[in-house]
Amino acid sequence: LDYRAIGAFFALAQLAINAYFMGIGSTRILILFSAITAFSNIGLDYLLIFGKLGFPAMNEAGAGLASSIAELLSLLFSVIYLIYFLKDRNHFKGISLKPEIKRIKKILKLSAPLMGQRLLSMSGWTVFFFIIEKMGSHDLAISQLIRSLYFLTFIPVMGFSICTRTFTSHFSGTKEYDKVSASIKKILIAGLITTLVLIHGYFFYPELILSLLTNNPVLIADTAEVLKVISFSMVLFTLSNVLFNAVGGIGDTKATFIIESISIAGYLAVSYYLTIIADATILQVWCLEFLYFGTLALYSLIYFKFFNWKKFDL
Repeated sequence: LDYRAIGAFFALAQLAINAYFMGIGSTRILILFSAITAFSNIGLDYLLIFGKLGFPAMNEAGAGLASSIAELLSLLFSVIYLIYFLKDRNHFKGISLKPEIKRIKKILKLSAPLMGQRLLSMSGWTVFFFIIEKMGSHDLAISQLIRSLYFLTFIPVMGFSICTRTFTSHFSGTKEYDKVSASIKKILIAGLITTLVLIHGYFFYPELILSLLTNNPVLIADTAEVLKVISFSMVLFTLSNVLFNAVGGIGDTKATFIIESISIAGYLAVSYYLTIIADATILQVWCLEFLYFGTLALYSLIYFKFFNWKKFDL
């Protein structure tokens, strides 16, 4: 942790640079930034964990140091790219290193609800697993497998979510409101098709997929039953995240915080009831994903339908 904590400073700076490229729609360069982080991390892990090529064998500490150095290398490359290779520099005109109180206040006003929303989202997921842990080791093992497969779906869904924010913020900023709706529809179609292609095996041959993660036949059979049902919630996951991030793209972070708060509150309340009070099955508990993603989608649609989002001003 001592070595790993150092990387937080590099990671935060890298996030700011990544956000800039996401904001202007130049996302291809992010693949290169990520590749530098990933491959340097793997190489440094090999050198520092096992002590190869004259490096000290640091074991777990080597893994932490490797990750921090990898993030530093990626950051250095990002800065070099910004200084020497970025063609369009119009965005940087007039930038001053002097602190601008009004601008800082505006940034905090915009970002504070977003930080709260992210905290709620991650905390809700963590509490959900704490609750499942009370159900027993077998149900927890099923949930861990489901979570691993969920993360596979996260990759394209998060990409489409960022894409939604970029398009929505751009078109709302240029007052091209008809293009906001059109871009959301196109991203939804692309996202749903991608998700269906990716997760079709979860429904049609879940046992084969689960056999790659565990060789326990009982665990595979019980998890497959849950995975078949949950595969449909992943489609709803795609739908809700695109709509929810469209609200965020408008810049109304207070609205995203309220929507997230309502969704998480209902999600955790029913989770507690089903697991602690009603003694529900693990399948019934995981069906709460439909409640959470459904609530996100519903309130995001209500926002666009009944609120004057075209007049929103930061």
